[in-house]
Amino acid sequence: MNSMSDLKTEPLLSVVIITYNRGKILLSSLEALALQTYRKELFEVIVVVDGSTDNTMEILAKFSPDFRLKFLYQKNSGASSARNKGAKEAIGKIALFLDDDIIADKELLSEHAQHKRKEPMILLGKIGVHPSSPENFLKAGLEKWSDEQFSKLEKEGYKFSFKDIYFANASIDKKLFLRLGGFDETFNSYGEEDRELALRLLKSGVSPVYNPKALGYQYYDKDFKKYCEDFFSVGKADLKFYLKHGEMKQQLRFSKYYQNSKKIMFFKKLFISLPDFLSINFYFLKSLMQIALKMGLKGTLFGKIQVLTREFYYLKGLRKACGSKESFINLINGV
Repeated sequence: MNSMSDLKTEPLLSVVIITYNRGKILLSSLEALALQTYRKELFEVIVVVDGSTDNTMEILAKFSPDFRLKFLYQKNSGASSARNKGAKEAIGKIALFLDDDIIADKELLSEHAQHKRKEPMILLGKIGVHPSSPENFLKAGLEKWSDEQFSKLEKEGYKFSFKDIYFANASIDKKLFLRLGGFDETFNSYGEEDRELALRLLKSGVSPVYNPKALGYQYYDKDFKKYCEDFFSVGKADLKFYLKHGEMKQQLRFSKYYQNSKKIMFFKKLFISLPDFLSINFYFLKSLMQIALKMGLKGTLFGKIQVLTREFYYLKGLRKACGSKESFINLINGV
């Protein structure tokens, strides 16, 4: 464990970063925190290594920043467990959650820490796409999403929903976080744990505030196989979300599959009627898209294929979680 030698000043801000097998990008994230304009004695960084098998622990042991750094190791238990562990270790009044691939602008910590918090709230920072991320259709899609998402949040009078709140760059009063029970650790694979906590925060009366000056850049280097696996996992997580918060069904991703859109209804019918042995076509498509990604290809066609393949894996994960085809069909048909 590394830390500053001067531990007399209690930090106002505790930065919690969780990581799994991403030692190289984690180091870049930590190096960006070393360049912050915010006074070093007023923040700490807690890294929770969630069962990594790469050289992350070695990288952390060699890293000697001029800010307080703690790093903890736990067996692989998922993002919810790791974030909760980091928050419980925090000694700051405010817990700032950053993903391990967020490269912070030099003012990010100042913007989170110095915002006037007159009432319980969550402060959302802006997430851009790091310019050095590999050039391909996934990066192009993420840039489009980022522009649309954060432009929406800047509109005066915008009413936040739980779908707007991500803990890749967000801070919250630590006591409030712990009082609400933190992240639900039954969400132990990729997807929806942040939105589930966001919903509980909104129900409790917490006010989200968006500050575009609290800026971080995501270094996005995900391959297409992992991208599809993540959406398969999100499909499973959405059923868990629905079972816990059934009143939010209309707001969940799968609800669109029984709305009156000809394209959506066609895809739903295609997926339902598709024999399992024909699913190999999507596995083949995934492989082709992985090749296109490595070649750095972009364009409208690749974007459309990306969405089609993504939705296939999402529905496949949802169907897997439902246990039977009948239960799955009843769910997305609104029965």
